[in-house]
This record gives sequence, structure tokens and C-alpha cells, in this order.
Amino acid sequence: MSLDGIRQDLGISAKGSQGPVISEAREKCRVLLRKKTSFCFDATNITLRTRRKWVNLFMDYKAKVDIVYTDTTLKEVIQRNEKRVAGVPEKALKDLFWKLDPPDLTECYGMIMPNL
Repeated sequence: MSLDGIRQDLGISAKGSQGPVISEAREKCRVLLRKKTSFCFDATNITLRTRRKWVNLFMDYKAKVDIVYTDTTLKEVIQRNEKRVAGVPEKALKDLFWKLDPPDLTECYGMIMPNL
């Protein structure tokens, strides 16, 4: 399950209104959760508040939630962004970088941190 994939399917830019994207993602997740189908939810959730909404949804269905947390430097984020077709403005990247609230084990069943 990927928010970027849903944006692409719906023809919605990452800069546009995300309401329809989030609604579609929640419904697709609910369908999978009702079927007890394992899936990966691929989304950048940099704050506890945003993550909590998704994790609570998954846990409402008694799903086992593992969080995969990857991290890098702001310099690397900016360099990668410059290579994207539809890059994010650098100021927005910096604002998001400073809002980062890394996850911890109190939020989930387990954590995977491949690059730490």
C-alpha cells in the first residue's frame, strides 16, 4: 500500500489536496485488514501524530504493526530530491526535516531500522 501509488492512480499531485488520497488509502487498508491480509504500508509519516492515526487504524483490527524507520542527513535528502522529476521545494524539505519525530517501540509491536 503506497500513498505515492494511490496519488498516481488518482492523478493527484503530492502538492495537491491529499484528502482523496488519504480516504482511498484508509479504505484499501480496511479491506485488507478485514481479510486479515498482511501488507506493507509505504508512507512518510514524520510525526507521531500522523503515524498514530495509521497505527491506531491497524491496531483497531488487531494487526501486528512493525515500523520500518530509515534515516539520512538533510544534505542527502536535498540531493535525492534534486534527482526527482517532481521535486519538493527545498524550504519545505528543511521544514519537514526539523519536524521529524522518530518512532519508538511504544508505537508498535516491533521496529526495523536497516540503516542505523
